[in-house]
Amino acid sequence: MIIFSFISIMGSPIQTLALSPPNIVSYQGRLLNNNSVPVTVATTDIEFRFFDMEAGGTCLWSNSSSTCDGNTPGSTIARTVTLTDGLFTENLGDTSIGTPYAAISDSLFADNNEVYLEIEVEGETLSPRKQMMATPFALNSQSLDGLDSAVFLRSDGNDTATGAYDFTSTTFTGSSPISFEGSADDGFETTFVMTNPTTDQTITFQNGSGTVAFLSDIASGASLWEAGVNGTLENDVAVIIGADAAFSHGSGGIGDLRVADELEVIGNSFFDGTLDANGQIDFGDGGDTVAINSSDWDISTTGDMTGIGAITMDSDIAVNGDDITSDGNLSLSATGYTRIGDTGIPGSATTDDSLYVEGPLEVDNTVYFDAGLNVIGTASFNGSVDINSDLSIADTNISFDGATTTFTTTGAFTLTPGGAVILGDGGDTMSINTSDWDIGTTGDMSGIGTFGSDGIATFAANVNANGNPYDFSNSKL
Repeated sequence: MIIFSFISIMGSPIQTLALSPPNIVSYQGRLLNNNSVPVTVATTDIEFRFFDMEAGGTCLWSNSSSTCDGNTPGSTIARTVTLTDGLFTENLGDTSIGTPYAAISDSLFADNNEVYLEIEVEGETLSPRKQMMATPFALNSQSLDGLDSAVFLRSDGNDTATGAYDFTSTTFTGSSPISFEGSADDGFETTFVMTNPTTDQTITFQNGSGTVAFLSDIASGASLWEAGVNGTLENDVAVIIGADAAFSHGSGGIGDLRVADELEVIGNSFFDGTLDANGQIDFGDGGDTVAINSSDWDISTTGDMTGIGAITMDSDIAVNGDDITSDGNLSLSATGYTRIGDTGIPGSATTDDSLYVEGPLEVDNTVYFDAGLNVIGTASFNGSVDINSDLSIADTNISFDGATTTFTTTGAFTLTPGGAVILGDGGDTMSINTSDWDIGTTGDMSGIGTFGSDGIATFAANVNANGNPYDFSNSKL
C-alpha cells in the first residue's frame, strides 16, 4: 500500500500574548493500491504514532495516549478514518472532536530535535517513518524551549504575574528601579529610591516571623539607625516604643527612650543619672539578692517603705526622717558596740553587743537591768528603776536632789558599809518612822545628840550621857 501525504499546522498564525492555539498537526494523505490506484473503501483503521528516531527509538505519542502508553506502541487503539477516493485528512492532537485524539504536549517538539510520524494501516506498518520538518516544530514558537508565552512578562506595558521569581545575581539599575502600585491601579505608587552607593551594601531580612512595617514617615532629614564609632545608634530624634505619647519626665530630646509598657532587662542595668519612677518598683522575685554598689544611696520618700527584708550595707545608713518603725521585734545586730550619737567614743561599752549613748538617755517607763548597772556620770530617772541584781556605785557620794526623798523597800533592807556610816550633816534631824528599830552593833554608838522615842527604847548595854555612863538596869549614873 502506498500513501502520499503532506503536513500542516492547524490554527491561526501565532501572535505574542494571544490565546495559545491548540497543539494540532494537520495530516493529509491518499491510500493507493499496488497499482497506484486509489483504494475504493469508505473507511479504514489507522494508528498514528510519533517517535524520536527514524527506526526504533522511543514512542513519544500515539493517537490514543499522550505518552504512547508509556512507550508501549502495541497498546495504541486504532482509529476509524473516512476515505474519499482514498483521500483522508486528520487533525492529530485535536481533543475537541467526537472521538478525540490524545493531546500533544508542548514538550514533544520542544524537547526533541527530531520527530518521526509512524502510520499503521489495517495492521500494516508503513515504512519508512515520516520526519516532521519545520511546520510541526513551529508549535515550539509559541513557547521558548517549552515555556508557554503566557509565562513571560511584557516589556512594553503593564502586565500581571504570579508565582516565585529568582533574581539571584540580578542587578536593578536606576535611581528608582522598583515601584509598587498596590491593589488598585490608581497611579499612586510606592517606589524604592536607591542612592548610588560608593561600596557594596546589603539589606538582609532575617529568618523569622513577623512583619516589617513603618506606620508613619521618618522625619525629614532624619535616619532610622546609624553606624557610630562605638556601635549602632539613633541620634536624630527620641525613640518611643509603644503607643505615641508625650514624655512624662524626659525632655523628649536626642537620646531619650520612652517604653509604653514593660521593659525586661535580662542582664545588668547601669544608671549614671537619676532613676525616677511614678509607680511601684519591684526588685527581684522574692528570692533574689539586690546589690546596690554606691558610695551614697539617698532614698527620699514621703510614705512608708514596707515589705523590706534584710538590708546589708557596707557603709552608713542615713535616715532623714523622724521614725524607724517595725511591725515586729526590731533587732540591731553589730559585731561591735552600738552607738547612739555622732562622734562620741565609748570609754567602757566597747565590747560586742554593748550600747553607747553619747547624749542623755531618757526613759519614760521601767528600765530593767539583768546584770550590774555601772554609772560613770549622772543617771536621772523620772520613773521606777527595777534592779534584779546588785547595784554597785563606784563613787564616794550619793546625792538626792529632791526637797524630800523617800526610800521604800518591800523587804528587809541591809546596809553593810565597809567603813563608818554617817547620816545627816550635823545640823539635820534624822527621823526613823518604824514600829521597831533594832540596832545590832557590837561597838559603841557615839556622837548622838538628842534621842527621842515615842515608845520604849531598850538598850542592851549602858548609854553614856554627857560623857557619863548611865546604867538603865539600876537607874543611876
